[in-house]
Amino acid sequence: MGRSLLPDERLRRAVHLKNRLIVNLLGEFFGTFVFIFIGLCVSMQYVLGRQALSTFIQVNFGWGLALGFCVYLLTGSSGGHLNPAVSFCFFTLGRLPFHHLVLYTVVQTIGAFLSAFCAYFYYFDQFEKFAGGERSVTGPFATAGAFTSFPDAHVSHVTCFVDQIVGTACLTFFITVFTDKRNKIPSGIVALLVVLFALNLGYPINPARDFGPRLFACLVYGREVFSYSSYYFWIPMVAPFIGGPLGGWLYHIFVGVHIPYDIDDEDRPETAAV
Repeated sequence: MGRSLLPDERLRRAVHLKNRLIVNLLGEFFGTFVFIFIGLCVSMQYVLGRQALSTFIQVNFGWGLALGFCVYLLTGSSGGHLNPAVSFCFFTLGRLPFHHLVLYTVVQTIGAFLSAFCAYFYYFDQFEKFAGGERSVTGPFATAGAFTSFPDAHVSHVTCFVDQIVGTACLTFFITVFTDKRNKIPSGIVALLVVLFALNLGYPINPARDFGPRLFACLVYGREVFSYSSYYFWIPMVAPFIGGPLGGWLYHIFVGVHIPYDIDDEDRPETAAV
């Protein structure tokens, strides 16, 4: 008499996907959803708790840990990009086809949008208590910052643009360090870097993370989430696509291309990814 299958193995046999692109897209969607949902809940606890339940640095570490755990979650599928700028970096390095890049960006943004929807209703009663039903982007009862980035009045667009380039470049620089198998470093460690670039804007450095929740916030707060600060919203959507490949190529130019392969290195790239 044969051994009966465990429930998870029966499920695997019933719904296991063999198409690697679909597997990767499903992973990027779900991983981004989980990552942003946890991160937004951390931010909402900070905002709705009137900064009494956690500190700014704890919020940063909360986002960093969420990112690290979700990168590990997708180690066996897409690798855990969770960020269109990271996907674009890998595209410029020949590690991701263009049509995969487009699809990754779409599912990452949808995942971020849905995470904002779920986080909002998860803390809906707290939003009601905080401002008595009022939803505002600015002022003493402002809560829109729990969803997406809004610079202080004294922070210029130039500063914001440079901030997003530098922050994203540092992120992808170390992602390429950790994903270069010759270095033999766990890739999830890079998530802790987000705590270093939070003062100016928080740490969008991720077009999906900023735009998806902003789009949902527009349904709650109105068009001001886009018009705020002379239409600042486009900066975290554009600048990371500059910083992403910049960081990856800086690593390879100054370090990566100079590291020798082992004689029997099976990971030696021979052709571009397909």
